Amino acid sequence: KSNRFNLNDFMANDDVSVADNNSEVVADPTAMAVIRVPENIDFAMNADFNELLFEKMAFRNVNGKLVIKNGKVDMKNLSLETMGGRIVVNGFYNAPVNVKPEFNASLNLSDIVFAQAYKELDVVQKLAPIFSGLTGTFSGNMNINTKLDETMSPEVQSLQGSGMLVTKDISLDGVKVIQDVADILQKPSLKNTRVKDLKLEFTIKDGRVHTKPFDIKLDDYKMTLSGSTGLDQTVDYRGTITIPESLGKV
Repeated sequence: KSNRFNLNDFMANDDVSVADNNSEVVADPTAMAVIRVPENIDFAMNADFNELLFEKMAFRNVNGKLVIKNGKVDMKNLSLETMGGRIVVNGFYNAPVNVKPEFNASLNLSDIVFAQAYKELDVVQKLAPIFSGLTGTFSGNMNINTKLDETMSPEVQSLQGSGMLVTKDISLDGVKVIQDVADILQKPSLKNTRVKDLKLEFTIKDGRVHTKPFDIKLDDYKMTLSGSTGLDQTVDYRGTITIPESLGKV
């Protein structure tokens, strides 16, 4: 139990060296590296942290059970507040000495803010840049399995996952494809569209996020989209727009 626990203190790597101003190689005590889990530790703990710091993220009201054994940390109903909402984690972090770290977990998400997820998670910036233009929150669940690099960030090409996101009310003001559709249909009012009750199912594989077909209602129009976004910042989406007969042909 702790009011404030900083995981970054456990990521300092004295073995990492850099060159100083005289080109001499010296140890860099602030360099960040993988948090290793010693294989000779075997115990269970009930965690209760008011604040937990990890890299640039701050988690609050962290509580749940952690079982540490054989170089692995099992998380059981680990609940934490972050990015404006709450996440419950069940899974494991595996990082014995000389093995590339692995994170495998199921996540239950509640009222996460799109803008904060984009700002705080590098993997979201890479695989879901559309988050930067969305206003509102989302809930849902996802399963992920990924290797981690030397800075404890997901290796995007190894990331595999699936899940579903649900939103109650989001603004699409900053989404370019919606702006383009509004221009094509000559309906400027569509640029200020708010979407209610959107359900989005997705899979993550080979550096791309694939979404199943989903519907967006834009005033009297219905747009059905599906496709993928990639690590290389490419977007490959296809869609159809259903126009009410009363509006005639566009």
